[in-house]
Amino acid sequence: MRQSISRNTGDLLATLIVLACASVSPLILTVSAAGYSTMHALALEVLVPALVVWIGIAIAATLGGWERLSRGLFAGLLAGVAGTIGLEAVRILGFRVFHAMPGSLPELIGVLITDRFMLGPNAWSNVLGWGDHFVTGIGFATIFVLIFGRPRAWKAIPYGLAIAVVFLGSPVVRVTGAGYFGKDFGPGFATTVLLAHLVFGAVVGMVIARGVAVKEPIWRLVLAGLGPAKEVPMKVQLFYFPGCPHADATRGLLRRVLAEEGLPAAFEEIDVSAAGTPEELRPWGSPTILVDGHDVAGLPPTGSSCRLYRTTGGTQGVPPEGLLREALRRAR
Repeated sequence: MRQSISRNTGDLLATLIVLACASVSPLILTVSAAGYSTMHALALEVLVPALVVWIGIAIAATLGGWERLSRGLFAGLLAGVAGTIGLEAVRILGFRVFHAMPGSLPELIGVLITDRFMLGPNAWSNVLGWGDHFVTGIGFATIFVLIFGRPRAWKAIPYGLAIAVVFLGSPVVRVTGAGYFGKDFGPGFATTVLLAHLVFGAVVGMVIARGVAVKEPIWRLVLAGLGPAKEVPMKVQLFYFPGCPHADATRGLLRRVLAEEGLPAAFEEIDVSAAGTPEELRPWGSPTILVDGHDVAGLPPTGSSCRLYRTTGGTQGVPPEGLLREALRRAR
């Protein structure tokens, strides 16, 4: 049994700080385009410190056992990079083939960061511009996964389109020479921006839905923090299918370790092949043990087949006892 508030408070505060840091890159471009400060100054005084804090929290979350946050940050990194590549594929197509874009936004960002707007881009400004562009994509993906968890893939598409609409109405498009909503550059500009962000959302959604993402979105932590402190029982689940040669041994291991750790002996058994098993639970291999929704080996669903575990001595069909004990102790 654990105190839900004491467990969630640090995770929640760190998540809120990460959300703020992840918002910095797109915001400073907008602030700069609106004329309140220069991109050069904002990058040095705001973006760099935000990145340091962001990376520091990622390291602390990994070392401190904040599995929900560390998994979310990893998923945001992968999804953001993949989504930005997809977005750029559409943007470059619109720019090079259909001439629907006035220029390269990453190059523009680079000359603004290096204060070379009148001189034009060089190798260093391009590196910084593209780097900031990918940081922005990672930031948007991280915001999505930390707020919404791991929803169905298509739900990230409206998120990507919302980013596009805000971008089209922001001062940034005025700086590119396209005018608000691309009115000074023709309908191809807005069409390219919308399609590019639709692809961004689709790729982000697919990566998060298929990868190692958080199980609980931040709003659940907020609701838990607003409520009174209460004891929350640890949730232990054994996934198997009939005929698995390692299911009985895993069941025995789980009972023995729970007893030796002084924990309640009850755990939930889920037959992944049963007709009534929810679709989202079927991809777990047999045998799999989840503690509070997390695989003891720290892996995503492995597919509905016999599962093997890698150890220093080779492979085995039963989850390693050490990993099981570690997972149970982290969840206390």
